[in-house]
Amino acid sequence: MDLLEDEPTACGRVHGIFYLDDHSRYCVGGEFFHDKSEEHVLTVGLRAVQEHGLPVEILSDNGTQFRPVAAAVRAQGAQTRYERGWAALGVQVTFAGPYHPQTKGKEERFNRFVKEDFLDEVRDQVSSLADLNARFATWRAWYNTAHAHSALDFQPPRTRYRPGMRVDPATLWRAFAREEVRTVRLDGKIRVGKKLHQLPQGWERSHVRVYQLDGHMTVVGGKENRLLGDWQL
Repeated sequence: MDLLEDEPTACGRVHGIFYLDDHSRYCVGGEFFHDKSEEHVLTVGLRAVQEHGLPVEILSDNGTQFRPVAAAVRAQGAQTRYERGWAALGVQVTFAGPYHPQTKGKEERFNRFVKEDFLDEVRDQVSSLADLNARFATWRAWYNTAHAHSALDFQPPRTRYRPGMRVDPATLWRAFAREEVRTVRLDGKIRVGKKLHQLPQGWERSHVRVYQLDGHMTVVGGKENRLLGDWQL
């Protein structure tokens, strides 16, 4: 996976986040955002696996979204949510060598093609980020199913792509979601950000775990991980 960074458009500067299958060049996930946070990297990865199944291995560069920058910190066992999430799903996480873009050559070529064949055609026309992503979804479907790829004997990527193993959606979502602990107030509510959320009776003064990702939040409590609440944010 890789990023297409800091591209100007009529709706502001954007960053593309793309997941590409190494064998077939099939783009299993891709979306544009106004920032390149770990949260967005995980969101695109989550949606890609929901649609296409698990990869065996995933390769990225050494950006802060993917691994701690300092070698000393990594030596102490520190990991990002990106590393922990993929590892929890049994996916091997690997990183390109520093200053060696050839390791991700296929992804770099794909990024260039996105820029030249898609983004340069629409960057001055889009009215919003949602508009840009709707146009990209159409382009990505064409690229995967109809684009005659020179490296694939001029066949589209779908002719070589094989989907991965399916994963229970709850297991997949929990692997990537940000986990926080909250203490339930006496009125049975927890505060997350600026909002209060009501939980069932009986959990007052207890500690619960809050999971958030992709505009979705769940709250669980107790050793049995009982579901206490589920919200779209």
